[in-house]
Amino acid sequence: MTESKFWNFLQKQKSDCPGKIYAVSIQNGDLASSQAGEYLTGHALLPENYDKISLSEVDEMGKLLFMDNIAAKTKEAVLILLAHLPNRTALSILSKYCENPDQNLEIFAKMALEECKIWNEA
Repeated sequence: MTESKFWNFLQKQKSDCPGKIYAVSIQNGDLASSQAGEYLTGHALLPENYDKISLSEVDEMGKLLFMDNIAAKTKEAVLILLAHLPNRTALSILSKYCENPDQNLEIFAKMALEECKIWNEA
């Protein structure tokens, strides 16, 4: 999957239904707070039927995390999407990515992994 195909896929998913909307105000200007705020507001990208994404699509999206020259915003969107999937494929991808995340996405990646672990507990 290319970066462009990912955004087209996400747009098609969202065209059928509105996503979740979150409003967050972070007053502290440090990096951790900023990334946490970005993570929470990024939930607006989730389409209503995100849990119906096929395992092959999950795998293809996950590959974007390990590619060079992929925009940070794209990786953030992938992380948020994978974080909400109750399957071992998403959990495995996030675990592997967290071993060596992009420098500016360390906190974002850890939050995604922790959320994915929660979804996979049941």
